[in-house]
Amino acid sequence: MNSMSSDDYVTIRQIGKGAFGTAHIVQHKVTGERFVLKRVRLARQSARERQSSVKELLLLSNLRHRNVLEYKGCWIEGGCNLCMLVELCESGDLFTQLRLRHPNSIHFNEEHLQEMAVQLLSALAYLHRSNIAHRDLKTANILITGDGCLKLADFGLSTVLESESNRMTKTVVGTPNYMSPCVLQEKPYGTPNDVWGLGCVLFELSALKPAFQAFNMAGLIKKVTSGLPPPIPSCYSEHWRNLVRAMLTKEPDMRPSAAELLELGWLQPAVRRVAARFGPELPPGAPDLLEHLSDLPPDIMALLDAFQAQEREEKRRADEARERRKAAVMK
Repeated sequence: MNSMSSDDYVTIRQIGKGAFGTAHIVQHKVTGERFVLKRVRLARQSARERQSSVKELLLLSNLRHRNVLEYKGCWIEGGCNLCMLVELCESGDLFTQLRLRHPNSIHFNEEHLQEMAVQLLSALAYLHRSNIAHRDLKTANILITGDGCLKLADFGLSTVLESESNRMTKTVVGTPNYMSPCVLQEKPYGTPNDVWGLGCVLFELSALKPAFQAFNMAGLIKKVTSGLPPPIPSCYSEHWRNLVRAMLTKEPDMRPSAAELLELGWLQPAVRRVAARFGPELPPGAPDLLEHLSDLPPDIMALLDAFQAQEREEKRRADEARERRKAAVMK
C-alpha cells in the first residue's frame, strides 16, 4: 500500500475516541476491504506520549505473526496528525467477551481456553525471541477477528530490550490488576513479566474474575506480592489449573517461558487445532526474529524531528527563564 491517504477510504463509523485521537472503521473505495484507521494528534501529546505512539507504530510495522495485530500502513494528515491503518477485528476484544459472560457465569469450555492460550503464548514467544516485551497484557488488549483468531494489540508500552544478557527494565508501566510482583515492587523485570500478565488473563478467562482484586493500591500490592489467587473452578482439568498457577509463580526465574509452555505434551492437540484453523504462526518469507527495526516513512520522521527541535527550543527558553529568575533573586 504505497502513497496512502485518507482519501482512499470511506468512513463507516467511529469506534474509539480519546484525548489525543480517534479510531474509525473505514472501507477502501476500490477493494471494499475494511480496516481500522487510528488518527493521533501528535501536536497535543507530550514528548513521552508521542514516543509511545511512535513506538507502537514502529513495532507494529515490523511485526509479522498470526496472532499480532496486522499493520497495513501509515501517513501524515493535516500537518501533524499521524494516521495508522491496521486490520479490523470484527468480534471486539476479550474484555467485552468476559463482560457478557460474567453476569450468568457462562464459562468457556476448556478446549476453547487451550486454543486461546496457544495463540497468545505463540505471540509472546515470537515477541520474546525478538527481544520485545509487551508490558501491558490484559483482556482489553486482545482483539478477536470475525473467525475467532486472537490478535495481541496496543504496543504503546512495549519496549525493545537491549540484549540477551540485559533483558531487564525498571520502568513501572502496565495495568495494576495485571502487574507482576516485580513491577509493583519496582524491581527490574523482563519477559517473565509478560508471562505473569498472560497468566492473569488466563485466570480471568477461567474464573470470570481477576486473579487479584483489592479496594486500593496498597491492598493490591500486598495480594500480588504475598497472596494467592482464588482457586480456578473445578470444571477445568488439573493440567489447565497447573498451567495458570505456573504462570503466576511469584519468583520470575521460576516462571516458565512462553516457548516452554508451548512445548507441553498435553497442549499439543490444541496447538494442532489452532494451526489447522488459523494457519501457520508466521507468513511465508517473514523473519522469525527482528534483526533491526526498519525506518518510518520520511514524512513521519521529518515531523518527529520538527517536534524534537521544538521541544529543545522550549527547554532552552525555560532554562534561560529559570536562570534569569535566579539572577534576579541574587541581586
